[in-house]
Amino acid sequence: MKKVLKVMIVFTVMGALLLGAGLTAFAAKEDLLGSGVIIYMQMGGTAGDPSTLPRTNGARAAAAHLGVKLVEQYSAWQPEKMISQFKEALAASPDGIVIMGHPGEGAFESLVEEGVSRGIIVTSGNNPLPTLQAKYQDIELFNSQSCISKRIDYSLGAFPSSFL
Repeated sequence: MKKVLKVMIVFTVMGALLLGAGLTAFAAKEDLLGSGVIIYMQMGGTAGDPSTLPRTNGARAAAAHLGVKLVEQYSAWQPEKMISQFKEALAASPDGIVIMGHPGEGAFESLVEEGVSRGIIVTSGNNPLPTLQAKYQDIELFNSQSCISKRIDYSLGAFPSSFL
């Protein structure tokens, strides 16, 4: 009798936990920070290749955590395909586009300009585009990030307080 009672209690508690976890996940999904945000992201190579997989897994995990709709684009490292993918992304008018800089600044300049003028956040996930970055970079954001990272380094004992 005691064994049956213990089994019933365990099942009741597990059921309540699972039901509660499911309801919490459902409620939290609607309140996620990135709900309704759409991001097109150029991954680079092909799905699952060793140099692309970490980027893909990280992007998927971040998108799931934030509730962002992630549209993955694979180019097999072909610059001309990266440009056509950027044009596809522009046509969809997402909130953000993450590009691979391989085609170069000349190939991307007018496209990035169009995206930014339409209110789309454009960033490079690989191969920096320094002239374009300088043109659109928010200096205040850079300075605040620099201060935060210095403060973290100081907290970890990496720099003396006079460095701040």
